[in-house]
Amino acid sequence: MSSQSTEQSQVKWVMLPRPKRLKGTFASIVLQNIQGHDDWHTLKAPAFYGPKNEWKGVSEESPQTSDELRIISLNSQEIECELEDCSVLTEFGPGDGTKTMEILKLVKNIKLYRMVDEDESAMWKLAARITKLYPRLYIECWQGPFESAPSYATNNRLHLGHALSLGSTLFNNSPEVNNKLMRDLAPITNKIIIGQDGNTDEHSVRSSYTTPAFHNFIEKGRDRLDEMLNSIDRNLGRQVLKNEGWQSNVRIVHEPAFHVVWQLVATKAMDFIFHEDSPGEQKRVRIKKNTELNIFKAYKYNQQSIDVMAAQAGYDRSATYVASKTGSCLHILVPLRDDMVTRVTTVEDIDVQDPRRLKIETLHLSF
Repeated sequence: MSSQSTEQSQVKWVMLPRPKRLKGTFASIVLQNIQGHDDWHTLKAPAFYGPKNEWKGVSEESPQTSDELRIISLNSQEIECELEDCSVLTEFGPGDGTKTMEILKLVKNIKLYRMVDEDESAMWKLAARITKLYPRLYIECWQGPFESAPSYATNNRLHLGHALSLGSTLFNNSPEVNNKLMRDLAPITNKIIIGQDGNTDEHSVRSSYTTPAFHNFIEKGRDRLDEMLNSIDRNLGRQVLKNEGWQSNVRIVHEPAFHVVWQLVATKAMDFIFHEDSPGEQKRVRIKKNTELNIFKAYKYNQQSIDVMAAQAGYDRSATYVASKTGSCLHILVPLRDDMVTRVTTVEDIDVQDPRRLKIETLHLSF
């Protein structure tokens, strides 16, 4: 933990604890993923979203980025009301901060802005940018995996205030993983403001994950995964994931929730020797032809899916702002309290030519 001060502001840095890894080396965990385990995403995150990642190019061409900026702009008064009592804002995965800066304009009573991310360089740049515009705002940078933030906050008796995550970042997991994350966040948050891509049209989803920008993002991540694997396994010259024995494939999966999978498929049998944790212990592994290794997943939750997840985790969706043509949404989720009456509002942008025409749907739910 460290802090840096300017004349009027202070930035505090926190290194979040990493989840315990499965037994064995990083290589072993990769192989367990091949055999069906899919909980190594906490290890992939530093590879794909760490320093020098290529996500910015993907974000710039994604319609969700422009959609969320549009949603914030068209519904600024309503969103400002949602943030009226916000003194602490905790953002998961702010990226380059373009959308962050628009949200901060609407938070009139904020005292502390906290960001959680893997990319150290990006967080420092965003902290410097915010400090110039809001010199009296206290800033915290929590570096590490999202799932470590709730336990760190709970153990240190910290409240996250209003949690914010745009760009389908925080909920890019299976419903089961999201359920645990939401339950962990419930006691330490007032609201969760979540930006989610709900597009489930297979053709458009597939096309958005086969662009040159996304290819560069994946290739950079594969390079970094091999570097991490080999540095731990003491075999610096080997290419396990970045070799001609793998062919890339994009697949649409409908269960347990709609998501796109970017995977490597073995075009031939491959043999690798891995060093295990015990000195001198080696493991020879044969990867069979047509073996599939999931490299990247992107979950698409529409409004109905968000409602189901929220209800199962003890939340209510109090409002939703929609970009109709693409399925991008901004949801407001509130942890449920006893004897609560909640007003649910859906605001849909139905006319691009006249953004003032909005369809309002109001539901009254009693608990």
